[in-house]
Amino acid sequence: MEAQGLISKVMKSFDLEKKNKNHRAIKKIEKAPKYIYPTFKEIKPSIAGKPIMIFSAPGAVGKTTFAKYFAYQKNSYYWDLSKLKLGDNTFIGTVADCFGHENLVEILQRLEKGEVSFFFDGFDEAEMISGLDGIYNFVVEM
Repeated sequence: MEAQGLISKVMKSFDLEKKNKNHRAIKKIEKAPKYIYPTFKEIKPSIAGKPIMIFSAPGAVGKTTFAKYFAYQKNSYYWDLSKLKLGDNTFIGTVADCFGHENLVEILQRLEKGEVSFFFDGFDEAEMISGLDGIYNFVVEM
């Protein structure tokens, strides 16, 4: 499957307003990075009802650039997990910290409807910082 085909499967994200402009892990990509489209191979079919895509590849082949490009194309947020110690920072707590506690319910409802998307990067680096338990706790909460 080509990258454009993957990108077309994801809805454009509802525009969220960051309350914590200095949040170090979640950011809006303001300019499209230069990107050369690879060809993707689906290894495991999608899980029914779970709109999740996971990309795995060796280091230094463009996963981060692709995540930023995807986030830019879909008006979404790029979330660099390597900037947080997972376990200390939960998914819901980090969303609340970044976008405001008062907006949390709305954001979670929009996320459930597929109106909001996040592009996560750095699971491998986050595991080195947080350990497998931190990664597990973060993913289970999502």
